[in-house]
Amino acid sequence: MGTQVDMAMSWQLAHQDHAIERVSIGFQFTEPLPSKLWQSMLSAAETGFQDLGFAGMPGEPGFVLPPPGIQGQPGFEIVIQGGNAVFGLPLGGQGGRTFRVIAGNEVTEEVSLTRARFAYTATVYDGWTRFRNRSQSLLGRYLDEALSMVGINLIKMEYWDRFVFDGPPERADYEAILRSDSRHVPHFYSSTNELWHSHVGYFADPGSSQRRLVNVNVDVLDLLQRVEADTQAPNAPRRSVGIYSMVQDTLGAESTTVGWHACVSTLEDMHTILKGVLLDVINDEVAQRISLNAGVRP
Repeated sequence: MGTQVDMAMSWQLAHQDHAIERVSIGFQFTEPLPSKLWQSMLSAAETGFQDLGFAGMPGEPGFVLPPPGIQGQPGFEIVIQGGNAVFGLPLGGQGGRTFRVIAGNEVTEEVSLTRARFAYTATVYDGWTRFRNRSQSLLGRYLDEALSMVGINLIKMEYWDRFVFDGPPERADYEAILRSDSRHVPHFYSSTNELWHSHVGYFADPGSSQRRLVNVNVDVLDLLQRVEADTQAPNAPRRSVGIYSMVQDTLGAESTTVGWHACVSTLEDMHTILKGVLLDVINDEVAQRISLNAGVRP
């Protein structure tokens, strides 16, 4: 047991108390918002988000935040491949707007509004309750307005977690962090120290939705860490395990989701599901380390 704990401690978390790099929720509508409502909403949003410290800009709808560096490790450069699936409704010509909070040259929050969908993404995570409340304060008013005219087709939640090995890449031990009997991770990783990728997707119990899709990607990549301030200095590779988890609900035509508060129960269910998924991906030592000790594995 002690050896396993020691090996787990060789893997750094993305943040001091947790491994979450990014979390995002999104809502796709059954049809684009009417032009008059959209223009009125957009005008209010541009003023409202500016008052909250967001910088507004026109941009491609569905913009995905670049993955952040690891907190306390500014030399890391991370590129996450895969897992950034976008909603299926065409967004071209919908006149999207992006609002961002930038701190220390990094985007820490982003709100994306288009006539077809709304989304909120954060790279600073202080727990589910605070994230949910922050989401409500930013999106609630606009979602309520939108759902007075159109319905919701999809609700989506995504988490990105990352662990970085503190040692030579060839000595990385994936069993020190990944669960050996996981339903979401293939077992071949236990006999290799190479780079690898796995993808698992399935339809789960839909709950109150028409269909519920769960997706888990594990990407084992080498990060590049600048060893000196000199940009000409060679980069030292660091082995990392990135875990992308997503749950997406497709709602039926009879859905009674008519506002933010009606969406909360779905978001709570999604959060519970993704906690269970992560518990099934990482082992007990790592789960305890990030205080992920409440939840049920699927």
